[in-house]
Amino acid sequence: MYALDTNSLIYFFKGMGRAAERVLGTPPRSLAIPAVVLYEVEVGIAKSSSPARRRFQLEQLLALLDVPSRTGIELAQPGPLTPLRKPPRWPVRVTRRTARSSTGQR
Repeated sequence: MYALDTNSLIYFFKGMGRAAERVLGTPPRSLAIPAVVLYEVEVGIAKSSSPARRRFQLEQLLALLDVPSRTGIELAQPGPLTPLRKPPRWPVRVTRRTARSSTGQR
């Protein structure tokens, strides 16, 4: 079983590398698309310069793999997709004050 990632699907749709050859050369029952990947691809299609063509490509692939076409979006419901306004600060800075408060010491 092979789980396709978002980049593999993008390469497949754009005809980049040997992605199409490899995907089409693998038995459909040996391929899987995780729901989160399907969701990411559907969001990308919505932002695409040619969403109708990409939607058609995705539906053809999902029919080949026997996957419901709206799985990714349905799993993301009911909340809307909202981008982060400010990216989190990584790594989290630990100070003496936060270290004490997390251990219960004062």
